[in-house]
Amino acid sequence: MNTFDFKVETYNGTDHLTWMSIGHFGYWFSDMEGSSNVAGFVADSSYNIKKKVMFKDGGIANMHEFSVVDGGKSAIITMEKVQQKDVSSLTSKYPDGLRTLITGFQEIDLGTGRMKFEWLPTDHGVTVDESFFLQGLDDDSVRWDFW
Repeated sequence: MNTFDFKVETYNGTDHLTWMSIGHFGYWFSDMEGSSNVAGFVADSSYNIKKKVMFKDGGIANMHEFSVVDGGKSAIITMEKVQQKDVSSLTSKYPDGLRTLITGFQEIDLGTGRMKFEWLPTDHGVTVDESFFLQGLDDDSVRWDFW
């Protein structure tokens, strides 16, 4: 399990340690059995985990930011989504479009675990011609062509 972004933040009025981990959580957390995704964690001063925060609605690991905000009511998590996008403004070689890796963030309600907000650049006018093509990625194991 890789772990990143350790910091002390306020949750429920007291200091808590927060971090992000990527790995197979089933070994430690039965409610994440089989998951190989990323989660944000909030632990008290005795290192007891108080919250596990997962990406919602198809988000995948970004690992760059996990912050508890709004007095401990929400968490902000950077995330990525892979989406098929039209690239006809760039080339006619791919009439069906190409897979794109889109980086944004989600705000997750810590009380309910529900996503409160999501921001993706493609929802706000950023187009694939403002990104770059990853050359030579004809292998189907690669999840995206543009980034």
